[in-house]
Amino acid sequence: MAKLSTFARNPVAMREGEWINPGPEYNGIEIKSKAMGSAYADMRASKMRRAARLVGGEDKVGSKERNQIDIESLNETCLVDVRGLDHADGKTVTIKEFKELILLPEYGELAIVSFACAMRVGQNNAVLVEEAEGNLLSDSGSISNGPNTENS
Repeated sequence: MAKLSTFARNPVAMREGEWINPGPEYNGIEIKSKAMGSAYADMRASKMRRAARLVGGEDKVGSKERNQIDIESLNETCLVDVRGLDHADGKTVTIKEFKELILLPEYGELAIVSFACAMRVGQNNAVLVEEAEGNLLSDSGSISNGPNTENS
C-alpha cells in the first residue's frame, strides 16, 4: 500500500529552493529551483493574457510563443542557481547566462531539464523527513526527544 508521505512535499524547499540533480546522464549539472507553484501559474497566466490580447485570443497564441512564456515564467519564479555546467572554454555558466540560454531553441534540452527539476523540488525531502521521524520513534510509538530525565 502507498504511504501518504510519498505524495507530500517539503514546503521549505518548495518556497526557498532545493538543489536537484536531474540524473547521471547530465554529467553532474545541478539546478537550484523553487517549486512550480502558484507564483509560476500566476506569472504564466498573466503573460498568456498579454500575448492573447496582442493576437486576438488565447487560441491564436502560437506554440513558439507559449513555450517562450513557459520558460520565462520558470526563469522568473523558480530558477535560483545552477552549478556543474561549464562553457566550452571551461568558464562556469552563471545563472544569468543559464536563464538566457534556455530561451534559445538550441538549448531546449536544458529547458526540459529545468522544468523537470522544478517539478521534483521538495519531493525527496518529505520522504526523508518521515523516515528520519520513524527512526526517532520510541517503544511507546511516539517521537522520542531522548531519555526521560524527570525525577520519579
